[in-house]
Amino acid sequence: MNILVTLPAGKVFDRHFPPQVRRRLEALGPVTYNSLGRAYTPGELREALRDADVALTHWGTPCFTAEVLQEAPRLRLLAHGAGSVAYVASDALYDRGVRVLSANAVMAHYVAEGVLGYILLGLRHLADADRQMHHGLLWKTDAMIDRDRSLFGSRVGLVGFGAVARELLPLLAPFGCRVLVYDPFISPRVLEAAGVQPATLQEVMACPVVSLHAAQTPATRGMIDAGALACMPQGALLVNTARGSLVDEAALLAELESGRLYAVLDVYAKEPLPLESPLRRCPNAVLLPHMAANTAREHMTEAMIDDMERFAAGKPLQFEISREYFHGMTQG
Repeated sequence: MNILVTLPAGKVFDRHFPPQVRRRLEALGPVTYNSLGRAYTPGELREALRDADVALTHWGTPCFTAEVLQEAPRLRLLAHGAGSVAYVASDALYDRGVRVLSANAVMAHYVAEGVLGYILLGLRHLADADRQMHHGLLWKTDAMIDRDRSLFGSRVGLVGFGAVARELLPLLAPFGCRVLVYDPFISPRVLEAAGVQPATLQEVMACPVVSLHAAQTPATRGMIDAGALACMPQGALLVNTARGSLVDEAALLAELESGRLYAVLDVYAKEPLPLESPLRRCPNAVLLPHMAANTAREHMTEAMIDDMERFAAGKPLQFEISREYFHGMTQG
């Protein structure tokens, strides 16, 4: 197989393609690496695809539109070594019979680990205690003792039941949580079979812990608005590792400034989060720089190589993305 790798050289490439991973990849056939030092333009991608049987894509790769595919007669497989393929794949790609892979499930495994950490961080107010200790607090106060809460036996509300939410369930299991899920695109029978309770958005938002996992689509933008946030009880914790656009940031800011809620945020409406953002002034918000998937790194590339090996051997693929699933993935 002739393989095209679209990710340019640099720190991101080094993290996702360490030497042992490159050796595995190159054992599959001739590999062409992006030598431009930047992402391909659509025209450059079209030219690079001329002799490619497989395209191993990553963040920053242009969409495989009908125009880009004009010079790709041999292309049979697109393997995306990151999450959503909504901005890379296209109906034109599926129409040509090109099979599409994504490391989304692998990334979700590591993001779920981060979510669990964020929930515990928020319930125990660990960041605030650390900050106060660094700034002269002699020892714990009664207020610190009274506000801390446990995850054991808690109700946890999940907005969306995609890959990350499903990976989170077994991590929550040892805590004996009662998990409520709002996802209008999944039947209640499927949710019940997964061991969670189907619920309305209002019921999920009424949980003391709420974690957001919906895909970013036009229908989900701003879905966590002032009305939804008002359903959250005093002192409730909101965790967002999905997309900042899901939340009405002004409404969340109002709740945080009132002191009614606590939040752990890994994503924002605008990224990087501007230095002047009023969220930075909220002591009851832990702000993280979109890092929940940091530990996935080379594991995502390895998963794509695993499936490329299966593809070459004519075996079933583990990480294939159907056209239907592609249309429901996070956009942007």
